[in-house]
Amino acid sequence: MTTAQTYFYVFDQNNSGGYFVIDENVTSEIIIEATEEAKALGRLEEILSQKPEYMEYCSCCGERWYPEYSDVYTRYWVSDEQYEEFEEVRDGHEAMFYPLDGEHRLIPWSRYSMYEYLPKKEVNG
Repeated sequence: MTTAQTYFYVFDQNNSGGYFVIDENVTSEIIIEATEEAKALGRLEEILSQKPEYMEYCSCCGERWYPEYSDVYTRYWVSDEQYEEFEEVRDGHEAMFYPLDGEHRLIPWSRYSMYEYLPKKEVNG
C-alpha cells in the first residue's frame, strides 16, 4: 500500500485591527497537514467557519487571513542540530497544528524565521 506524501501548509493571521484572534482553535499561525493545497484550504475554511471572530477584520488593516499566500513545508519539526538555536529565536511562540489525523495541538513555532529551519516544498515549474 502506498501512502500519499503530505505537506504542511502554513497560514498566517494578519493582526487586523491591531490584534490576533487566539484561542483553543487558532493562533497567529495555523499549520495544516494535507496531501494537496485544495484539501488544506478546505480544512482551513472548516476551522475558520467555527466562530465569526475568526473572520472579522477592519477595512484599513485588511483581511485577517490570506490563504492564497501560504508557505508549504515538507516537515513541521526542527532538526535536533538546530533546535537549541530555534528555541532562542522562537522565544516561546507557538502555532496551532492540525495533523492529517488526530487532534489539533500547539507546537513550537517562530513567526518570522521558520524558512531558516524547515525545507520548503519544491515547486515544479
